[in-house]
Amino acid sequence: MIAFASYERFAGCVTSARHAAAVLGGSAHALAPGDPPPACDLLVLSSWHESYEPLLDAAPQVVARWHSPLLQTELSADQWKLERLLELRAARRIAAIACNDAGTAGALGAVHLPDVLAPAPPAEPRTLDGVNVTLLGEPYPRKNVLTQAAAFARAAAPDWTLHLAGHERHHGWLDRLGVRFVDHGRLEHGDVPALIAGADAGLAATLSESYGYLAAEHLQLGTPVVTSPAVKCADTGELCVADPGDVDALAEALRAAIGADLTAARRSLAERAAINERLARAGLWSLTPESTD
Repeated sequence: MIAFASYERFAGCVTSARHAAAVLGGSAHALAPGDPPPACDLLVLSSWHESYEPLLDAAPQVVARWHSPLLQTELSADQWKLERLLELRAARRIAAIACNDAGTAGALGAVHLPDVLAPAPPAEPRTLDGVNVTLLGEPYPRKNVLTQAAAFARAAAPDWTLHLAGHERHHGWLDRLGVRFVDHGRLEHGDVPALIAGADAGLAATLSESYGYLAAEHLQLGTPVVTSPAVKCADTGELCVADPGDVDALAEALRAAIGADLTAARRSLAERAAINERLARAGLWSLTPESTD
């Protein structure tokens, strides 16, 4: 049995684990420091956290999963985590490293294990007044919050509202831009779909991305979303801005997103998800104890 697990505060990794378990089989776990390893034959641990140290000796077999491409690793100042995983592999304390990004996997001599996508759960759209745009996700620099907020300010009419989730450090910036916004704080996983489904559009034009679950959820729920080429889950056509640092281009794409036809983008999402599932199954098979029998 395979268990996909992550430190509980790594929101993106926890999301990836849930999707992996749903699509590929196995179980998903959000681990607090001190938790024992879940019952399994193969434990796939996402990213790196100091609390994983005791799990390395307690689990039957551990594979470290690195979700970030190298650009994201650098932008997030996570180089030390990746170096630690390479050190652990050299010391044979982990069985292997698996990478979401094919280029990173090739550079590190690791297994390619891309993100997979499970169907979206049913969501009752949240009732919202006026035109509503989401800018969710963790408020990290690679998420391009300042530029996208400025683009919203450029595009917005008086009845537009920007919805955020735990972006307190950006409130001053939004106030100075004259943006009408609501910050919902850190949302529980189950509360996000209703907000997305009730919105008119989303902003997810990040600088670097592992897959783009937030954009994928918007498309699954029928909400247009502005993306960048870093978002690999789907091609959103005219809503994909070549330069995510271009405020004017983002503002233009956001205006185009309101009421946009998502037929092609959703087809792209499904096609890429099917390709990733095939690749992930092959990668996962190479990591399981049965593959070496």
